[in-house]
Amino acid sequence: MSTPEEGKPALARHAQVVPAFVAVDICRPLESWVGTIQPVELLRWQRNGDLTESARRELRNNIVKRTRVRAERLWSKPVGVSLADGWRERLTSLERKRIEQLHLTSARPLETWTLREVKEALRVPLEQTLGLLAKLEAVYWEPPLASQVRASAEHLECGPPVQVTSELQDLAATVSQLPWVGKVSPLDLRFGFPANTPLADWIREQVTKPTVPGSFPALLERLLAADTFTAEEEARDLAIHAARDCAPRTGC
Repeated sequence: MSTPEEGKPALARHAQVVPAFVAVDICRPLESWVGTIQPVELLRWQRNGDLTESARRELRNNIVKRTRVRAERLWSKPVGVSLADGWRERLTSLERKRIEQLHLTSARPLETWTLREVKEALRVPLEQTLGLLAKLEAVYWEPPLASQVRASAEHLECGPPVQVTSELQDLAATVSQLPWVGKVSPLDLRFGFPANTPLADWIREQVTKPTVPGSFPALLERLLAADTFTAEEEARDLAIHAARDCAPRTGC
């Protein structure tokens, strides 16, 4: 295996432990025989040399044990993993056969399947399902740039209050009518908000006031943009925010 030039950081890549929709749910460091691994490294591995398969299995098993309390939420999530060009070459013959036996269609591609649906169709343990999905995701994965991670922190800056205008009210109305917006949790990694009501109701309430927090217009724009994301763009956006919130400096 070739190694990076001395003094130069290795190229960032997917660690192939778990897929992004699981990785972004992890905030505490992971311990393994290779040392302490930060959650962000699962989606932006930049150490010299890849993890061995045994190290990946150990991490995967630890992640499954850690996330059992949130298992139901993960089971019902779309996996967000696509079959990109070259995926067959990255799998073993048995893994290829398992994927080829899935009843995938243009109307229901792999990225739209839930974790439960994929596991039941593959008929393998959860750890093995996650490993296979991570391999497929790594084929096309583009880790978030360090500059993107830093820039995403700007979304947390409230700034001075902003005057409510008719244009802002129209934007709020459009966003609040998106079907999935009402299901966003106040603790959502990307779109968290300070209330216990549905996000759509909170948005409508904000624009009844003379002013809104400075971050409010940007939140609306990000929600509107997210409505058009592909599965790959959705996973990448999650990774950027996970990197911001769960990097070592945050103490997650």
